[in-house]
Amino acid sequence: MLILSLFALGASLTVQADAPAQTSTEDGLITAERIYREVEGGPIIAEGDVRAASNGQFLRADRIIYDQENDRVIAVGNVAGRDESGQLYFAEEATLTGDLRNGVIEGFEAQLPPNGTLAAATAVRRASGKNQLNRVVYTLCEVCNDGFWAGRPTWQLKARNVTQDETAKKLRFTNAFLEVYGVPTLYIPYIEVPDPSVKRAAGFLAPQIQSSTRTGIEIETPYYLPISDYQDILFSPRHHSRLGTLIKGEWRRNTWNSQAQVQAGIINPTNDLTEEPGNPDDVRWHWFSRYTRALPGGWELEADIDGVSDKGYLLTYDIEPTGDLQEELPILRPDRLTSNLSFRRTTENSSTDVTGYVFQTLRFNENQDFTAQALPRLRHKHYFNLPVGEASIDASFLALERTEGLDSMRMSANAQYSVVKLTDSGHRFEAFAELRGDLYRYENTSGGTQACNPERGGFASCSQELPRGLEDEEFIFGRFLPTIGAEWSYPLAKVGQRTSFIVAPRVQAVISPTRDFSDDVFNDDSQSFQFDQVTLFDYNKSSGLDLWEDGQRVNVGLATTASFGQSLTIETMLGAQFRAEETEAFGPDRGLGERTSDVVGAVDFRVGRNIVLDNRFRIDKNTGQFRRVENSLRGNLGPLSGSLDYLRIQSDEALGTVQRLDEFLTIGANLVLTRNISFAATQAQNLDSGSTTNTQVALRIANRCGAVSFRYRFDDSTIGGFEQNRVLLVKFDLLGFN
Repeated sequence: MLILSLFALGASLTVQADAPAQTSTEDGLITAERIYREVEGGPIIAEGDVRAASNGQFLRADRIIYDQENDRVIAVGNVAGRDESGQLYFAEEATLTGDLRNGVIEGFEAQLPPNGTLAAATAVRRASGKNQLNRVVYTLCEVCNDGFWAGRPTWQLKARNVTQDETAKKLRFTNAFLEVYGVPTLYIPYIEVPDPSVKRAAGFLAPQIQSSTRTGIEIETPYYLPISDYQDILFSPRHHSRLGTLIKGEWRRNTWNSQAQVQAGIINPTNDLTEEPGNPDDVRWHWFSRYTRALPGGWELEADIDGVSDKGYLLTYDIEPTGDLQEELPILRPDRLTSNLSFRRTTENSSTDVTGYVFQTLRFNENQDFTAQALPRLRHKHYFNLPVGEASIDASFLALERTEGLDSMRMSANAQYSVVKLTDSGHRFEAFAELRGDLYRYENTSGGTQACNPERGGFASCSQELPRGLEDEEFIFGRFLPTIGAEWSYPLAKVGQRTSFIVAPRVQAVISPTRDFSDDVFNDDSQSFQFDQVTLFDYNKSSGLDLWEDGQRVNVGLATTASFGQSLTIETMLGAQFRAEETEAFGPDRGLGERTSDVVGAVDFRVGRNIVLDNRFRIDKNTGQFRRVENSLRGNLGPLSGSLDYLRIQSDEALGTVQRLDEFLTIGANLVLTRNISFAATQAQNLDSGSTTNTQVALRIANRCGAVSFRYRFDDSTIGGFEQNRVLLVKFDLLGFN
């Protein structure tokens, strides 16, 4: 120990004249300008830049007096010390026991790694590790160097009494005030915060306050609880002044072979539920979860379970999944929730997938009883690298069940082969072939589907458009689907010192039987089909297996790229399909199926590193009108960045005497006003109706120590009962409290 080292030196000393002194013992090293005793057997005195080090401890002062008889150490003037735990502390004067574990320190200041500062008028140090501090100031922030707030940290806690528990790594404040830039803002009777060195500690996080015209005043008070090094819980109840208290939280677990995350909530509403659409129950809830686990033999288990109590729940309580679960749902306000349990195995040349899907519709005009559930879907695919070309075979099974309406089973087998040849002059030739067979079994066809069933209007007319007019209650149907084709492309390039040009024509010819089977097969898995430049060269353009692209056709496209150094790049693509005979496989308004299709294309611009403009379009082959336009602009200029997204879809379907038109515009901007202040705004508009559907404005003031955010959001929903909602959110983030 330090003082034992000092005693070992002083035991042999008598009264000495001034002389520089330095000595070392088995326990440590002591240096000072002089070390002496005023009287024989009296206290040992070290003066003049006294430094003592031993066994991980360090003490420095202008003067140190060791009273051996009372086992007391007095350090005076510019006292600095480091204890066995590595904590640094400073003081004007300290009176300690010989082992430095007990005593009183005046003008105390401690550095709490990595960035904490703790100062007190007096500190009582105890061997138990529970030190008592009086008139305390604590912060994790640096002091501002300039501006109006010069000399003040972003925030600090001032308290009359603080207990520093070195063992539990906690600071307990009594009668404290939170000061922001030197201004008292909040009185806190009692608060407990973790030592800055603690990465994960239990405690309350900063509250979130929100005002909504739909839910009233909202206050969310999160509490974080670490269970272990790989598991934690966030309990974050939210009180709504108009709706009651939503009890919600999140549980996470991450081990070497598995990951689990659950976000869930439940509420017993206090409002009148008869006024809400969807006929919600007295108890409302949500559940979002994901679980993955590595299994023996290269298998992987994945379970994604998402559900809500009723269709209006997410809109009413403004709930959305966060973190990794947010990525699992395709959009924040989906029109349906998908749950699945999957077993997957992937090897170098094969893939196997066994999955069950359950869907929950959130559309108010849909009946959950007519929503199909995939129980199960089985798929296996094997790849072969042949001496010439590549081949694959795959098989699948799908069973779709509904509480009411159509039930079906489908078995499918498929063999594919392709070979690519490149010539010395740059021509690329590809030949491909596919042999596929499907076998369907249908039951209870008269019950209809989600889009056409006896509980919806117009069932008599829409049922005639479904296979066999729903006259066969159950039937089995098989089909054989061969396809062969070839493709040619020839990129032509001219490269200069500062400019380059590439022109790439591409032609694909495909031959299939001339029959689309729409009179015998229900289209359950290929509803979301879009004809554009991306799907142009898919020889079967459907998104699933039920829809089949038949007949003889040629897909033609021309892509170009022009680069002018680093300043400008222009990429274009135009294409269309030409058919030997028309087909009704795709239905109206798709721009595909007649002898000549609509023209699809894209024109993209890259201006330096600051501006990106992407354009996608479909042009009517007869009128030359744009039937679909998608524009996306991204750019930044110094502190200002922005975005613009435009979508326009024109349909032949008429609403009365007016042609159907969907037109949307979304604008966003972000402005960095200073290093610590930023402003952002977005607005979404339905140009067809002339209404603003969503507006958001946010102001954030932040530095490395804390932040405050103000957000305003306006929602104008088209769903009955959710016409408008205005939300004002205030959120605080303080380093050390979040």
